[in-house]
Amino acid sequence: MAKKKIKQKKGNQDKDKMKNKHKKENKILKELKENLEINNEDSTENIKEKIKKIKYLIVSVGNEDCFDGVEAFKENGEKVNEKDSPLHYYDFNFEVDVDNGKISNWSEEKIYVKINMRAMYTGFYTFFDENKIKIYEEEGYVPNFLGIEGDAYGDNIIFSTDVNGFILNWKEKKIKEQMIKYLNDKMKN
Repeated sequence: MAKKKIKQKKGNQDKDKMKNKHKKENKILKELKENLEINNEDSTENIKEKIKKIKYLIVSVGNEDCFDGVEAFKENGEKVNEKDSPLHYYDFNFEVDVDNGKISNWSEEKIYVKINMRAMYTGFYTFFDENKIKIYEEEGYVPNFLGIEGDAYGDNIIFSTDVNGFILNWKEKKIKEQMIKYLNDKMKN
């Protein structure tokens, strides 16, 4: 009789675990749909398809959140005042084409930059499709894929550009694929 009660109790615990797991999955899917600006009727497969279509990423970090910063140089290697560079500490915002790592609206002046910024946890990271329709937005820690030349650890944005505004090693490190994986992993959690 005692064994039967133990089995019954274990069975009820297993059922409760499954209910809690489903509740958690539904909550995460609901939050993801809200963040992805998707209709509640969209299936997981539709969400994954939208994630695959990311085209632009906008990074926005206010000056009160930044530490370290930006070094800017002319094509000949001469240092430039970072306030005069396309990316600078005081208003660190940029849009990048995720297919090729090109930062939009780059300076006509041939300047390259080195970014090693501790952005802390108050940046905004917004993903758009090719029509500039928002797919996903996140506030907080730096996504690891922005640690291109070093570990991001949730706090650091680390990369360099060439003089035309392309982020170095973007394609070699498969940053777009990392972004897609990052967003898909959000669905699993």
